[in-house]
Order: sequence, then C-alpha cells, then structure tokens
Amino acid sequence: MNVRIGRFHRHFKALCTILVLALVLLISCANRTKVGSTNAEPTDTVLPFAADIVFASNREGNYDIYVLHTGTDELVQLTESAGNNNRPLWSPNGDHIAFFSDRDGNMDLYVMDADGHNPKNLGNNDNDILSSFSWSPDSTQIVFKLDGLSTVNVDNGGLVALTDNRLFVTNPVWSPDGSRIAYITSSSQEIYGLSIIELQTGQTIQLLA
Repeated sequence: MNVRIGRFHRHFKALCTILVLALVLLISCANRTKVGSTNAEPTDTVLPFAADIVFASNREGNYDIYVLHTGTDELVQLTESAGNNNRPLWSPNGDHIAFFSDRDGNMDLYVMDADGHNPKNLGNNDNDILSSFSWSPDSTQIVFKLDGLSTVNVDNGGLVALTDNRLFVTNPVWSPDGSRIAYITSSSQEIYGLSIIELQTGQTIQLLA
C-alpha cells in the first residue's frame, strides 16, 4: 500500500509540473506572437461574471450546478436532471457554461446558457468522457477528450479530431491567442509527456517525454 501511495504521489507531482510548464510555454508563445505581429488588432479581456461563482454540489442528492451571486448572496440552481452534473466552467465571454453530465446515460460534455437554459450535448459519445476540457479564447469552441483530442463548435456541434486514440491524452489547455493547444500524452498511464499542436498546420510538437 505504501508503495502504491508513493508511486501515486510521484506521478501526481510530475503531472502538476507538466501542467505548469504547459501554461508557461503557451503564454510565452502567445506573447512572442503578439510582439512580432504587425497587423494584430487589440482586444478587450472581460472576466465573466466577476461577482458570480459557478460550482457543483450534491446538496439535493445528485450533483447539480449552481451559481452564487456574491454581491447579493443569492444562490441559483442551474440544472435539475436525473443524472449528475459537475465540473462547470465559464466560457471566457461569460455567455455559456460547459460541464460534464451523465443525464443521458454516459458522462458527456454539455454546454448551457449562463442562466441554465438551452443545455445541449456536445459529445454524444458512447463511452464516458472523464478528461478535462478547455474553452477557446473566443468562446466558440471547446477542446476535450473523445477517443483522442477533439474540438467541438459550441453553436453547431461540429467535431474536429486533433489526435488519434493510440496515446493516452488528457488535460488540454488552449493558448491565450487561440493558435495552439497543449496536452498531456502517455503511451501507458505511467509515463507522462507534454505536446503542443499548432491548429493552423496540424503540426504536433513533443516538448517533454
């Protein structure tokens, strides 16, 4: 048992280190792109619902998604389904919330309006989707694990496969400028590496192995 715990701690620390490096590399790449660009247009960055907190709770039995309006202490329940709804994440523009739900039998990726209306299944997968996901900076797409990594258009549900399913992939993170996605890779669940895919060319760069 102690051996297993020790191995878990080592793998967990390695995974955390890789994720931190991925964020640093993506931000660094985005900054270099902005500095070198001569025709880039300035954009405004707005924090979604700065006074609101979205979270999942099982206070009513199943896990559902709530929003706490911290300015008024008002608590609003956004989901009421027979299944479990969890891991909510605001879109960067604050218009939508993506989340995982097993309301249709499998754990799948859903998106709904910020007020809880118009929920829709974006994954429509036969198997549970257990990996994390990431919004694109312009709030139009989400990258998540579907066999390999895929992106899905939030409006029309269009899927684009980025990687095949031969490697274990998880924890995708979109770069701030939207041009790259970093993710964790492994040929077994024991050895972790870090890769970046250039979305315009489809080129994959392995940074750590």
